[in-house]
Amino acid sequence: MGALSMKKSVALLFFFVVLGSTYYGLRTHFGLVSVLPKTMSECEIQKGLAVIHPVRKDRSIIAIVFGEDKFVKRTLASLFDQVYLNKRIVYIANGLVLEQAEAFAQEKGEKVEFINNKDFKPRLEILYEVIQACDSDEVIALIEGKDWLAHENVYDHLNCVYANPDVWMTYSRAISHPNYQVIRGKSHPDKVWTQKKFRQNKESFLTPLVTFYAGFFEKIKLQDLLYEGIFIDDCTPLAIQLPLLEMGAEHTLFIDEVSYIINEVGQKTDHEFHLEKVAAIETHLRTLPTYSNLSQLQLRDEELSAHRYQTDLILFSEDSPLQLYASLETLFSNGKDINAVYVLYEATSSEFQRAYLNLQNEFPTAHFLNICDYPGNDCGSLLQGVLESRLHASPYVVIGTDHHLFEEKIGFHDCIAALEKSHSDYFLLYHPLKEVGSLIPIDQGIYAYQLMERKQPFTLSLCRKTLFEDLDGVASVASFKKLWEKKLSSQGIVLFFEDKKTTVLDLKSSRNRKKRWGHKFIEGFKIDLASLVAETEEIEKGNLPLVKRGKKNLIKKSS
Repeated sequence: MGALSMKKSVALLFFFVVLGSTYYGLRTHFGLVSVLPKTMSECEIQKGLAVIHPVRKDRSIIAIVFGEDKFVKRTLASLFDQVYLNKRIVYIANGLVLEQAEAFAQEKGEKVEFINNKDFKPRLEILYEVIQACDSDEVIALIEGKDWLAHENVYDHLNCVYANPDVWMTYSRAISHPNYQVIRGKSHPDKVWTQKKFRQNKESFLTPLVTFYAGFFEKIKLQDLLYEGIFIDDCTPLAIQLPLLEMGAEHTLFIDEVSYIINEVGQKTDHEFHLEKVAAIETHLRTLPTYSNLSQLQLRDEELSAHRYQTDLILFSEDSPLQLYASLETLFSNGKDINAVYVLYEATSSEFQRAYLNLQNEFPTAHFLNICDYPGNDCGSLLQGVLESRLHASPYVVIGTDHHLFEEKIGFHDCIAALEKSHSDYFLLYHPLKEVGSLIPIDQGIYAYQLMERKQPFTLSLCRKTLFEDLDGVASVASFKKLWEKKLSSQGIVLFFEDKKTTVLDLKSSRNRKKRWGHKFIEGFKIDLASLVAETEEIEKGNLPLVKRGKKNLIKKSS
């Protein structure tokens, strides 16, 4: 009788807690009470975020659940019971069996998107893939498979608070099961949000239920979701919350109601080795650079969907008009989404200068700049002027040498979109490394990896121009290449095509051979691109297959 009485008492206590929470939430929903603490002067940020706005649309709310066999029915039932209609459930069986979850969903007649990973994958890897596939204005709710929502109006309340355009993320109160005596979660004064010392403070700021826009999550740099080149599994909430808090601390609303049940039944004690790993990852996360405030959050806008990114392009050329012609010929044939093309060349004789002038006549849309004509042969100042050109104002630039040929079609819009998606700095259009570690799919045919300690030599790449705002000490093309390599940090992410799009025609030529090739160009010849593959052995000997420009018949080879 004593045990039965105890169970009744606990159940009754839970009933009153949820009833009070629901009543309080509904009053808040209809604007009858404030969700703020009494010290209003210290909580102006929360006061502004709690302002009731008209609900003009029912936002799509997506629950992402990391399944757990033991509590699958209770967790899913709390999601099925939500009175809000515009909802989706993504249930992830990460190395678990799905039958029980699938059977329960079928029994209840509910639609659930199941992701069945038979082999275990890190949580952040799964979340990254799922959230990237969502629309930016969809609201993500992260739910542990052992936990559940507190009442059937949780989503309805979320839709109301997200009607305020200043709200990008929310968290709420949670109560622990089975005793229902410990309630977690609190609001914070303004100074906590504005000082942004979240990495230094060991306190957990966001209690479940944590929700945020998918487009907000997409602002996190891919490299900050990795540890030693692999997606983080342990400390997943910390990896997500730290950058979001730093970017949008003044856009994070505390919902003062119990929305979530934290199930503490059968909690496992972690092994010492696991705890050491968790501590190492947490230390890593807390030492990462702080994010700047995000001034605005651009969510889905159909009018912007047709926008195409474009890039500028800079090619270095040194007494090699034949190679430059081949590079430009393939670029203009296969390149798409180009703003402006700049050729920075060194012509060390009048004959080479004449060849480059001929080139300029054949590619009139490209801008040819002779480094030797610039005062003091200052390559750095010339390059700085090109990068700062407001002619097209593209924030991106492709940089390489005339040794690179663009063999296949390349839409630079796709490359830039992949960089924007991952918040990376480099897209290697020619990728010389063979072993790169764990690959991360970014888009169709595009992959990424974390550089770690690998040395990446200078290669044809698409970069953000902001990487090269300071070119002090860059006196030559060789010194710029060293700067390029230096900018690649060990934590940096580089992207590349799965299929080879470019190739290198790297001819180690003597001065005399370069002169002969220069003469051949002036005489009207170009490299016969169709014969390059077949003439590999001859090319290695320094013999180029040449053809008259404008004609398709092979004339002869030049050594």
